[in-house]
Amino acid sequence: LSESEQIKAALDAKGVPCTLLVYADEGHGLAKRANRLDAYPQVVDFLATHLRG
Repeated sequence: LSESEQIKAALDAKGVPCTLLVYADEGHGLAKRANRLDAYPQVVDFLATHLRG
């Protein structure tokens, strides 16, 4: 998590829009369905916003 927090801080410092999602009941990935249902729509929205040309 420390490296993810460092990356987020660096992006924030440069004004790059980003969101760090942390789920306390997960490890490296998203194994729990409830967490996937929360995270995946946010990822899709982020990509749709920032990758649309």
